[in-house]
Amino acid sequence: KLHREQTSTYEQTWNEVIKYAMENVPEARELIENSRRAPVLVQVSNLPWPVAWRDIKSRFEDYDVVFVKEGYTRDANDQGWASMRMGSLDEANRMVEEMNGAIVDGRPIHLEITSSSDSV
Repeated sequence: KLHREQTSTYEQTWNEVIKYAMENVPEARELIENSRRAPVLVQVSNLPWPVAWRDIKSRFEDYDVVFVKEGYTRDANDQGWASMRMGSLDEANRMVEEMNGAIVDGRPIHLEITSSSDSV
């Protein structure tokens, strides 16, 4: 029982901190609201391989890319891929609209939104 009371006190304190930040710190409000949403993920395929996450992030620097994970498929073409967490669904849609089919090192890349708060 003691553990439950400690957890309850911790949760209560945490909720008070979040409430204070939401009401009194404008910069924190947006960050907190964004963190409560499901992530918006964009899958990019047919990237040349090898490719580093820094190169991918640099290539998409005009968009609100928060996180990049890269990898590749071992086949005759050695196709690279990236999964990117976006700052917003609007930015993800803009990036897909503007970059889908773009040529990267001689390859047309394919972008697709694979997860968002609106699709769940």
